[in-house]
Amino acid sequence: MSHTSSPGASPTKVSNSTSILPLLTPTGQNSQSVRNKVARLSISEASDVKRDLLHTLNNSNPRHSSNGNIKRRRSSVALNNSSLSLASISNTDEGIKSRQNSITSGKVIKKKKRNSANKPLDIKILDKFFHSEEPILQSSDNTFNPNQNLKRKYRISIKDIRDLVVFLMNGSNNAPQWVNVANRGSINKLVVLFMPGLEPQDYSLPEDASFFQNGSSLRKQKLQASSEPKEQSIKRIENFAVCAPGSRLSLFSAYNSFINVGLSKNEKVALKNELSKKKITVHDLLMPLEKLLENNYPIHIETPDLTEDYKKKLVEVQKDTLGEWVDTAPDATEMESHIYGLDCEMCMSESGLVLTRVSVINFQTETIYDELVKPDVPITDYLTQYSGITKEKLDPVVTKLKDVQKDLLKLFNSNDILVGHSLQSDLNVLKLRHPKIIDTAIIFDHKAGPPFKPALKFLVSEYLNYNIQVNNGNGHNSIEDAKACIDLLKLKISRGMSFGISVDTENLFRRLGKLSHKRSLLLNDSVATSVSTANKSYVSSVRCHSDREIMHTIVEQMDSNDLFVGRLRDLEFARQYSKPSLVSMRKLPSEFNAETEKATLEEFLGELNTVYDNLPSNSVIMLISGSGNTKSWTQLMNELNKCDTKEAKMVKRQLIEKDIENSINKARDGVATFIIKD
Repeated sequence: MSHTSSPGASPTKVSNSTSILPLLTPTGQNSQSVRNKVARLSISEASDVKRDLLHTLNNSNPRHSSNGNIKRRRSSVALNNSSLSLASISNTDEGIKSRQNSITSGKVIKKKKRNSANKPLDIKILDKFFHSEEPILQSSDNTFNPNQNLKRKYRISIKDIRDLVVFLMNGSNNAPQWVNVANRGSINKLVVLFMPGLEPQDYSLPEDASFFQNGSSLRKQKLQASSEPKEQSIKRIENFAVCAPGSRLSLFSAYNSFINVGLSKNEKVALKNELSKKKITVHDLLMPLEKLLENNYPIHIETPDLTEDYKKKLVEVQKDTLGEWVDTAPDATEMESHIYGLDCEMCMSESGLVLTRVSVINFQTETIYDELVKPDVPITDYLTQYSGITKEKLDPVVTKLKDVQKDLLKLFNSNDILVGHSLQSDLNVLKLRHPKIIDTAIIFDHKAGPPFKPALKFLVSEYLNYNIQVNNGNGHNSIEDAKACIDLLKLKISRGMSFGISVDTENLFRRLGKLSHKRSLLLNDSVATSVSTANKSYVSSVRCHSDREIMHTIVEQMDSNDLFVGRLRDLEFARQYSKPSLVSMRKLPSEFNAETEKATLEEFLGELNTVYDNLPSNSVIMLISGSGNTKSWTQLMNELNKCDTKEAKMVKRQLIEKDIENSINKARDGVATFIIKD
């Protein structure tokens, strides 16, 4: 028998609970269902009745058999309302009255959600990532080889750290499996600092030690500049080895790996649809300053986004090249911007590649300039199989590089757009600077994704359905290549931004802004834009001239941003892992030695403590080397780049393959430090 009431009716008032109990018990039954017993318990007010009901409920629990074994309860007999489960019912009068009120009022009391925002954030890397469960493989010379361990389960990569950042910033609910995170909702600020040049001795390890092999010792060491470190306010730290991106014979950019987030199948489809709807013009495909610098293009004084400081630096640097290099100039009489395809052929001299042919076509793919050029230095290899140039073709030529430069400056001005494939090589051999560039090796992606670049021959065959650079022994045709670049540009504009690009990844900062409305600030010495003041923008950037300026800017912008990503270079330059670009405003020490390195590291540690002190509680600093010792790898790559031809480079690579592999072993053995402020 059941009782129902019409919607909105007042609950039935019960003056004596014992008077209604017989109605809940079918006549002639010695036992009752669990549901009826719980119902009686909820509305009963007599202490002895409550005691008896609790006793019978505990003894008649259907999950327990007479022999003590636990039985699985069928879903059909499970309690429908979890709030009435036996474990949740208190045997106190207050608890029972609370249940009575909830039943008679028709309301369901929901369990309050735990609020993690007021609880301390905690990040702890699992122990197995410090103590390997597999024997460490070593090479024949008994040195650690990370390439033989790349498929091991317990290695942390740059992508793993990136996924943790996405998770902490609510860009995903997929918790990384290599780390335990408690109360991520309480996180305030996240600072990620890339700092190439960190070495084992900075963590009190032997000079040539492997970070990965010394995981246990590395874990709790403090980064320090000397054997007598200064007192630091930083308390909670955890260091661990990181495997830099790459392969057995290649090293990839750690920063690029960090800022590109892998997408699911559904996300790929959505992103492709979004990009395909975006109409583009030729101006959307121009290379920004950051890309020009990244790809070693000569920088023109009128390049967009150059600050006044950089323009002054350029003028100073380019004084040494006056009379040798030329710059395209504005034309007051010609306001319209024209598009030209440009391609050059080159031969080898003792001093490197020299110009031997230059071809220019217009947007209608008509040839408007095509000249053979005789270098001022003797040619050691005509590279005929690539250049198509022979001694017989070049002997009667009288045109020089200076003549070509004058012709080109008359042909186009600084407002025009030059299109080519890896055009930096052509501009460098022409010794010509121009501000508006479209590179078909950039606007189209390689099938394998970055950092690889597609070959022009492949792009033409794949998207234009015709062939160029057919291997007939006559070499390339610069007119044919320039025409192909214009055809690819036209196709890209007609098909949209998504055409010819990979949609396997999404920019980290775009993702966080879109999904979790987190504001990101990027800080390094080559970003192209100033801090954005647009309210709708979730990412902004600041060009900084030193590591100190980066750290100070983080403190200054603390309240305006959630995620800070800085690329520190001072230690990298001090230890001569690389050199700053020509337009870099960084001031290098007059000499490089151990004292210079120590001073650089000590200055950084002081700035790190300042950032730490200014961070609110429940904030995290991630310091990442990105890679290990890259010196030997860089030296070997420089040797390969000196090879005259692709065949010579291939032969050289085979000869030094073992050396390359050993250098990659060191270069991929990186380190990271997590700092949590309570």
